Amino acid sequence: MTNLLYNTDISTENSSIAINATMNRGSGLFSFKSYTLKQVCLFCLLILVSFIWGRRTFASLWLDETLSWWVASSSLEQLFPRVQEYQGQSPVYFISLWFVQHSLGSSEWILRIPSLLSGLLTLGLVYLIGRHLFDSQTAWTACLLYGISDGAIFSATSARPYGMATLFATASFYSMMRYCKHKDACSIILFFISSLLAIHTHYLFIGILPIHWCYFATFCDAQRRKFAISLGILQLVILASLALHADQLSILMQHSEFISLRGSPSFSSVVAVILPIPFLLLMSIGYFVTQAMTRGHLQIDCSLKELSSRSNVFLLLWYLVPPLGLAMASLFLHSSSLFSQRYLVWNTPAFAFLLARMITVSKEQQSLKVFLLVTTLLFTLFDPFREITKEDWRHAISYANTKIAEPISKATVLFYPGLLETRNLAWVSHSRAKEYLSAPLRYYNFHGQAHVLPFSIHIPGAIDTWDTRIKPLFESDSRVVLVGSNLVRLQGMSPMNYWKHILTRDGFGSFDIQKFKETFVLTAVKLPNVPS
Repeated sequence: MTNLLYNTDISTENSSIAINATMNRGSGLFSFKSYTLKQVCLFCLLILVSFIWGRRTFASLWLDETLSWWVASSSLEQLFPRVQEYQGQSPVYFISLWFVQHSLGSSEWILRIPSLLSGLLTLGLVYLIGRHLFDSQTAWTACLLYGISDGAIFSATSARPYGMATLFATASFYSMMRYCKHKDACSIILFFISSLLAIHTHYLFIGILPIHWCYFATFCDAQRRKFAISLGILQLVILASLALHADQLSILMQHSEFISLRGSPSFSSVVAVILPIPFLLLMSIGYFVTQAMTRGHLQIDCSLKELSSRSNVFLLLWYLVPPLGLAMASLFLHSSSLFSQRYLVWNTPAFAFLLARMITVSKEQQSLKVFLLVTTLLFTLFDPFREITKEDWRHAISYANTKIAEPISKATVLFYPGLLETRNLAWVSHSRAKEYLSAPLRYYNFHGQAHVLPFSIHIPGAIDTWDTRIKPLFESDSRVVLVGSNLVRLQGMSPMNYWKHILTRDGFGSFDIQKFKETFVLTAVKLPNVPS
């Protein structure tokens, strides 16, 4: 075992004395010897769920979440065509959201209940997998590290299918592990059902299938041929089940030019997904603080011997194959938007296991308990600065309502969702599609009638749309209020500055721009004696 900070031969007895002295200054109330690792982890998980997950559960919806709300706000009969036409996903998640929404209401936290419950259940599965691969100590540590990861927070607090799909994906791994060990019928049935549901909750979770083979290659020793045949047949059935959505998949292929950005993922974006620097930085601070408090007794083992163990080899494959595979698919399909971290949240448990194993190999529980508590407090303290979701439509639309209500003069209201689908100009003009695109305005009770803007006026046909549908409005109105998303760059500039440039060209000035994270409200006044 390698101690990264100190090389000391202090005995176990003296270590305990040093740690107790550190933790007991003034009172025996905070003696970590009084609490088991399980109790410390449960306390940290309570902090995590209450403050980090809880804060985000009540935060503003981001754009795609409002789209989920719009899809599920219909009748159950309308839900299926809405999902097929506008979401490009199976209805599994949206059915659960429909029941929650029509039973409990449509508040922000209520819409996130299916994902929140999925996240809590995933935490339980992470513990079970950790105990299966390693031991209870590593399992509890991995459970906590997973809970504070960006992937877990995002999937558990978003009204989107990612949390539920991650739950099913994780369940498929655990049930496969149980089957390899016990060869029981219940495990193989659960494996089939959970794998099926994972892929039918989000099609891009199809990446779990090769990871099943990674586990088979790493762990399955007995009856390899029989198990390989069974696994192959089950996966073929799962793939064949996608034929149920053949029409929807065909529509996705036909509209691929509108729903993806041409290009390929950059090397830096791939590295950023594999090595989440902000997360690792906070972990490092927690490590050094723990070392200072415990006089260097928290050991980390990054040795080749440890990393080459069966369990860690599988975890490395589980963690690295999905982003590399998705990057290759994105490169092959020339679609840079395909490579997104949100499609890779299901490999986050593997990252948590790898980190947990590195810091629990020494079995030094006192230092480990200090580290887990310190790290949890650090992540809780810095959570307001972690921009996992970057939109604040609630405050942006509230502010826009005040600008529209100003009695100065009548205003033309424009809405820029920034969705790739708005490159399809038919959507911008179609009434039902405009209703879908305007979901943030509808959810947050926007007071005006907004005109949806195309993705850019530089796409084919968009200039005509701007000249014939938008510019005539400027003749009767002396102000413009534009509410939009600032996430995707246009012509090398932010959408906020892009539309400011367009409006300046058409005779507007006196711009006032307010940002709410990556949403913005732009107001401008038509200058006198300048033709629109």
